[in-house]
Amino acid sequence: MDFAPAFRTPVMDLTGCLINAQQSHRCKDYELHFYECMEAYGIPKGYKKCSDMFEDYHECLTLGKQKARVQAIAQEQARQYKEGIIPKPYADPPKRDSY
Repeated sequence: MDFAPAFRTPVMDLTGCLINAQQSHRCKDYELHFYECMEAYGIPKGYKKCSDMFEDYHECLTLGKQKARVQAIAQEQARQYKEGIIPKPYADPPKRDSY
């Protein structure tokens, strides 16, 4: 999680703005808060002080908890179907033109 490059070149200054999450509407606020925190505390203290913001930003990018939740719900639904608690493995789709 080191953000300071070992050496700087003009090419790095030109391409540094390309690798960020500011284009996605979902994660740009998390990224901005994280980088503001890192800028305020610096890299050594920022590792400790900004770790919660980094975890939120990383979760927004990877959706790990959301994917795990969907998988757990699918496993529970499959278990209930095998045990006969629910009659069908999946719910019926909504009626046509019901939106």
